[in-house]
Amino acid sequence: MPADFKKIRENHDTCNMVFNLLKQKHKQTKTDLAYSLRMTEKFLGPILNDLKALGVPLTLSGEMVVLNAQCEFLNSVLIIEKIRSFNMDQDLEVEVINIVDSTNNVLISSKFNSSKIRVCLAELQTAGRGRRGKFWQSPCGANIYMSLKWRFNPKKLIPNGLSLAIGVAIHEALIDLGMEDVKVKWPNDIMVNKMKIAGILIEVVADTSKYSDAIIGVGLNFDMSRQLGSSIDQPWTDICSHLSKKIGRNDVAGILIAYIIQALKTFEREGFHPFFSIWDKCDFLKGKTGKVVKSDGQSNVKFEGISTDGALIVANDSKERQLIHSGEVSLKIE
Repeated sequence: MPADFKKIRENHDTCNMVFNLLKQKHKQTKTDLAYSLRMTEKFLGPILNDLKALGVPLTLSGEMVVLNAQCEFLNSVLIIEKIRSFNMDQDLEVEVINIVDSTNNVLISSKFNSSKIRVCLAELQTAGRGRRGKFWQSPCGANIYMSLKWRFNPKKLIPNGLSLAIGVAIHEALIDLGMEDVKVKWPNDIMVNKMKIAGILIEVVADTSKYSDAIIGVGLNFDMSRQLGSSIDQPWTDICSHLSKKIGRNDVAGILIAYIIQALKTFEREGFHPFFSIWDKCDFLKGKTGKVVKSDGQSNVKFEGISTDGALIVANDSKERQLIHSGEVSLKIE
């Protein structure tokens, strides 16, 4: 992560206000923009530079400030309309924040009305997180960065296999969009044509009333140029590279959220069992050989699928089988 992101993060609120005004009117003079924000042009200048440093597509030409809106910016009204088209009857709150450190962080720190499902989406993240603390590349307007907060029954533990159930939901959403060769990779990746297209990060927060809130973070590549994704350290792809038809980012976000909510309702009632057969059919690792890397060493294995509660089954060189329940391992395929 660039070092100056730390400084910029302290100014998120102001950056968001400027971004919002530019989304409403893509071309403005610095004088008009500063007047609308009730600030001086001298104060506005560094904010505009910060936005450019974050990757917001701004052109600064003399007195003019232009937001080059080649992408479809996120719109909570359009996203909710798409979710409702799936006959969702839940009380739903969808918020779009242009710039955040992490959408998961927003929901972890927010107060939560238990009667609502809360969703946060961002145009870009300055400190997006993947599994095992990795930095999640989050260029502006290119992909979908979202988190959903779901409150589980306080009388029950969250069943095993939640991230796998969400993986199946994303798999089904991509199939619905018309994508082919979509696979799920234990414990929380979605693959298309052997390239990563999405990842999941789930964090559980228990409050004083003994509720368990699952913060379900999803990063889904939508339309990312090779240049924007050049620092990603593994093969990757995006939705627009595989669809012949044109589709909007808001529609994709709505479809994704709808499938995740449907999966959560099923998972809360029945656990991982209803998702097992779908995962087994599209398991990216099953039948392959590779390595399981842990903090204390690595071992050669053959991947033999998953158990009914979502554990990874591996067999070592002696054909002894082992269950791996934790995602805090690294898997390498030969």
